[in-house]
Amino acid sequence: HARRLYALLADRKRQREPYAQWGLDNLRGLLGVDDKRSYDVWAQLAKRVLTPAVEAINDYGTVRVKMTPVKSGRSVAAVRFDWQWKDPHEATETVAENERHSAARRKEQASNGAPPIIEDEEQTEPALTWWGKLRNAEREEWADRVGRVLRTEGPGGKIFTAPRREADIAREAFAE
Repeated sequence: HARRLYALLADRKRQREPYAQWGLDNLRGLLGVDDKRSYDVWAQLAKRVLTPAVEAINDYGTVRVKMTPVKSGRSVAAVRFDWQWKDPHEATETVAENERHSAARRKEQASNGAPPIIEDEEQTEPALTWWGKLRNAEREEWADRVGRVLRTEGPGGKIFTAPRREADIAREAFAE
């Protein structure tokens, strides 16, 4: 929705208009949500389509957009969008942030020479932390030692085999 809205606003901006205003039915059609019955209600349209789209444009774009509902009595009849270009410093920062990985956006980086650090979730289990630090050859050796296949006896003495999960192998290897 943000891309469509940005395209609509950019078109109006190219026409040198200081703002854009559309009626709700027209706006639903332009954004491609006119077939969704739940968006006939202004609150749902604003909450699920327009507000996230405006936030995305403000976050990723070089323009700052403000959305204002235009009321007719107590109901919303149209939506007005006003825009203002970000200053060159802000626009440069936005472009630089857009080039970063989504998980690294708005995080401080120690140096410009290294790629952004994406923080892994901390392992709560010491066995899995230990297992993650092993080289592949060491993991293979431990998996051979503790066994890669789980054998269990089922009803009637029948033997069932199943490959073991890597986390289970890691826990048993760590215990040894």
